[in-house]
This record gives sequence, C-alpha cells and structure tokens, in this order.
Amino acid sequence: MTYTRSALERIGVASVEKEFSRWNWMFRDQPILDFGIDAHVEPAIDEMPSGHPIALQIKSGRAKYFREPTTAGWKYRGEEKHLSIWLTHVFPVLVVIYDEIDDQMYWQHVTTDKVQYSDKSWYVEIPRSNALTRDSMNALRR
Repeated sequence: MTYTRSALERIGVASVEKEFSRWNWMFRDQPILDFGIDAHVEPAIDEMPSGHPIALQIKSGRAKYFREPTTAGWKYRGEEKHLSIWLTHVFPVLVVIYDEIDDQMYWQHVTTDKVQYSDKSWYVEIPRSNALTRDSMNALRR
C-alpha cells in the first residue's frame, strides 16, 4: 500500500510508540514544532519515571531512509540544523528509521564520534544490529 508522507510519518511514530509501550517505557510524542525531536521515551521503574529520558528523531519510509545501504546497515543523512541541536541536547538523541514494508525499526545514538562528514553533508550509520526490539532495551538503558 502507498501512504501519504504525513500518514507514513504518523505510522512510524505510532510503531515506535507501540514498541516502547511493550517495554512499559513512557513515550511522550512531540507533534507540534518538534525541531528535530519527535518524541521522548523514558524507562520506568515500578511504573515511575526513571529520570533518564531519551530524545527520538523518527524517520519513516523504506524508499527514503533505507536507500543508502552499507555493509553493516544504512546511512542516515540529515539536516545540519538538527545535528547541532542533537549534539548539544541535554538528553541522549536517537535517530530511529522505520521500514513500513517489513514493519521494522532501527536506531543509532547520535554522538560526535558517530557522525561522518563529507564535502556537502553528514551522516550516521544505523546498524542492522540495532533493531528496535526488546533485545535493545538494556543497551538503551545505558
């Protein structure tokens, strides 16, 4: 099925929210004026916030975000204005890419050592091994 851009974005956010909800983590959507952060997620301890939120940038669409494969995953290229926000953000920032065809999500923590620069742009590699599943819960808690 073909989705409009806005429908695909909402499906991606909803899919990420559903996965974190399965872990009993607190998901807070940022639907208005997100400036490069679409949501926050926070581990819960005994149904209480842990005090360690993570900021999420969620990008949806196989055709757009999975078109630059690497040996280990995919290149995510973003806007310079977002990168500067992410690298100085008070919370850790994850880029999550969503494949609507396979209903799979993959993530990468955006840090200065993971950003690769070229003459005209930048990218981070999002590894296939970073599937957003319950198996990644402990890595994300750290």
